[in-house]
Amino acid sequence: MMLDKERETERLAKVYKETNKEREEWRDSVQRQKDKKQKRTAVVIIEKYIRKWKARRAYLKLLSATTFIQCCGKQVRARK
Repeated sequence: MMLDKERETERLAKVYKETNKEREEWRDSVQRQKDKKQKRTAVVIIEKYIRKWKARRAYLKLLSATTFIQCCGKQVRARK
């Protein structure tokens, strides 16, 4: 009788350890997925700002060239 209780206790302890290990593995898996999603979100945000910066730089360059051409045209008309 006492031997059966000890065996049952040992069996339950083993089952608990196994389920606890599975639970930890699952928790680690979920945490990795969250970390991956957070990194992806950060990458998207950084890419967005870089695209914005590049577009603004190109726009300002075009604006500067346009202003220069207009200024040259006005100077030519002013001389005549």
